[in-house]
Amino acid sequence: MTYEKCSVALVLAFALPVLADEIRVIKDEVRIPRGETRWFEFGTVPQRDTTVLLDVESRLDSAGFGGSMYFMKLTLNGRMVKAAKTRTVARLQNRPTVSPVAANLPYSWFGGDAWRVLYAPDFEGALKHSFYVGNPYQLVLDVTDLTNPAAENRLEITNTATPMTALAAKTKADLVVKSLTIRTKPGASPTMAEGAADQDVINRGTPGAGPTAYKGRLLAGGGFAIEVGNERFEFASALSYPNAGLNRLVAAEKPDTSGQPGWTVSADGGQVVAEGPDYRVRRTVRFTPRKVEVADEITNLHRDAKLGLLVKHEVSLKGKTAAVRLAGNPDPAINEYYSNGNPSVYVAVKNLGLGL
Repeated sequence: MTYEKCSVALVLAFALPVLADEIRVIKDEVRIPRGETRWFEFGTVPQRDTTVLLDVESRLDSAGFGGSMYFMKLTLNGRMVKAAKTRTVARLQNRPTVSPVAANLPYSWFGGDAWRVLYAPDFEGALKHSFYVGNPYQLVLDVTDLTNPAAENRLEITNTATPMTALAAKTKADLVVKSLTIRTKPGASPTMAEGAADQDVINRGTPGAGPTAYKGRLLAGGGFAIEVGNERFEFASALSYPNAGLNRLVAAEKPDTSGQPGWTVSADGGQVVAEGPDYRVRRTVRFTPRKVEVADEITNLHRDAKLGLLVKHEVSLKGKTAAVRLAGNPDPAINEYYSNGNPSVYVAVKNLGLGL
């Protein structure tokens, strides 16, 4: 997509105070022409032990309802408001970042440096569609770490629509902002947590730390756990079965029973055998001094039919402040799967790293 840039960005509005924990930034509906930017200032807000939320309702003016696309770029104090600070700290609060954009079609609400906005002639019609999660015109974003608690805060909103957008919309393709509100609530934001930002480190020849001591345990649920110092990591797997569903191997003392009827799991020593109507999984887990080796052998139980499988492996980071890299890349907007010399997934917590 090509972007048209406005040569002059205008200061459009000053904050209109309503309550101590809410700042109404605009009083009336604002229209931002295609390719232009508007600035909004809203004074200072607390940051320590506080969560600051940016609440915006918008639409791309259109003659009719026609889906949605990435039309709204947000920049706060010179820093772009992206989908996440890290892979474990998302900004969007009122729905999952990947959630339905049409019936049976989940997709990201952020892409190409901009947020998704509906093609719509009004702010009522799309509310009738039950597939959306919440109000599809509204974005509620955690921007705590991007605010300045000691000086005026400035938000820039850019309409990234193109001439082709206007043709599709059969309008001038204005970005219409119905409401723009800053809200604060008690409690520290995860965007402010120590270690929430992943910092690049240049290795100038320092030898690797080498393996660390750990304890590993294969669990009756078919998953396993490792303990390193005061940290515990739990590993689980999920395998699809025909007609839409998942059979799970979980890091628990009992097998998961939420999957396919007839799915059984048994663990003995370093081996797991899990079986359902369609396939058998034979898992071997070896806890070696340097790494954990996991080998899965999957057998199709139907000799006369092919079997397609989706296999997913997970490590739980619940309750942890962790930086996560995929193939060495820390950017939460980029999914890379291979990089020579880097693990597919690298998890860093304080004084500890884990590669998968």
